[in-house]
Amino acid sequence: MVDGCKTMKRAVVVDLDGTLLRVNTFREYLLFAMKRLLCQMRLFEASRLIWAVTARKMRLMTHSEMKRRALSCSARYLDRMDVEALVDKLLMTINHDVARLVEQYRAEGCVLLLATAAPALYAVRIADLLHFDCCVATPDVISGKEWHENVGEAKLAAVEECLREKNVSLAVVITDHYDDFPLVNRNNGLNILVNPSSKTLALLEPASRGHMRVICQER
Repeated sequence: MVDGCKTMKRAVVVDLDGTLLRVNTFREYLLFAMKRLLCQMRLFEASRLIWAVTARKMRLMTHSEMKRRALSCSARYLDRMDVEALVDKLLMTINHDVARLVEQYRAEGCVLLLATAAPALYAVRIADLLHFDCCVATPDVISGKEWHENVGEAKLAAVEECLREKNVSLAVVITDHYDDFPLVNRNNGLNILVNPSSKTLALLEPASRGHMRVICQER
């Protein structure tokens, strides 16, 4: 039996970027979206996307604001086939060790939740293809509607809402990044860190209260 999930009706929360997949999926999205905008000759939208990324690199805006602006000028121009092509590319970077671990938890009857700051535009499709029971991700940018990136406390709140809806308790968190401190700190079960940086280890080890496992792989 896999550590941390011994009964039915317990949930395993899995991060996406750097955990289940080996890449920063939003960086891949930006490159993909830029190519599609240029192919469609949407030069104004492409220039807006370039400005958002450049402004972020120059620290003129937060990562969250860059993501909001990038999605607002690109997501609507990607059709279903575009999303499928992007997802196919992203799934080629799956971390097989983590995927096998997730499958072990599934076999034990655990509920699987994909929780990510990546856009729902493609994260939900990834969750569907990998047979997760639920997915919480950064929502689409809709004019006139409040928007927030699904990270930190917002991610924790979304996970807790999903846990209530599924009537399950949190048993395992699998992540690679200290952005998930609120989630790790909330979890009384097992926290599994995948290729964590020294900063991530320093922040998340105390929050795990001794219930931590580290997976280190060659880069």
